[in-house]
Amino acid sequence: MNLRTFRQADSRWGHLPYPGGYYQMHNCGCGCCAVTFLCIQQEKYKNWTPKNTQPYMKQYAVKGKGTLWAGIPMSLRHYGFLDVQDHAQMSGAWKYLESKHRNRKMGVILFRSGSRGGVTWTSGGHFVAFIDYKVKNGKHYFLIRDSGARQHNGWYCYETTMRGLIVKIYTADIAKSHHEPRTYGGKFPVGTLEKGAKGEQVKRLQKYLNWYFGKDVLNGKGHFGSTTEKYVKKFQSEQHLKPTGRFGKKSLEKARGVKK
Repeated sequence: MNLRTFRQADSRWGHLPYPGGYYQMHNCGCGCCAVTFLCIQQEKYKNWTPKNTQPYMKQYAVKGKGTLWAGIPMSLRHYGFLDVQDHAQMSGAWKYLESKHRNRKMGVILFRSGSRGGVTWTSGGHFVAFIDYKVKNGKHYFLIRDSGARQHNGWYCYETTMRGLIVKIYTADIAKSHHEPRTYGGKFPVGTLEKGAKGEQVKRLQKYLNWYFGKDVLNGKGHFGSTTEKYVKKFQSEQHLKPTGRFGKKSLEKARGVKK
């Protein structure tokens, strides 16, 4: 586990535009830093700093608002994280984090202003990262990495220091061995596939989608039903294609180019 910490006001990157003018990393870059804390958990990014993620994430910065909410999951997917999800309710986050299918339990928390248990996370809005999670004596704990001036780094209990202060939580996973970008090693489907199709080509598609999403979301029996259509649409949306649910030439081109 990479326990490095960054401050968004660090002189090495604090002056960088986010997105420009008065709005720079030192006062608006908490979202960018939060994503960087997760990136360095991957071997290929282990030596990165916010200076490396700023050029890409700047596109999701808005003057006076910092990082757009949608910019967090988009950036995590861009950097190869698996099964990225966002949760407005903690019940969904607990279900995700306590799943036995997760290899690494990490993510980004968006806090609103306020204090709990003597801890003030922000006076406005603030993104922090968590790089590990555990349950102890019925309470939930996050290993926090905080780029703000308060530098809340370490294990914090949700029930005593966070309850009622979280606007949204983003969760993500990485493979057990995430050293270099992985490419799909199986056979790709041939032809255009859509709901109702059956056979070997559908099996190939389902196997690919299971690889892409990092878990067995489909049973791989070769029937293109509603669930397969759902995950084809999800794949298309993430790859900036029109989510038609039909897996054809454009979807195949995207699939062949995906690395994780």
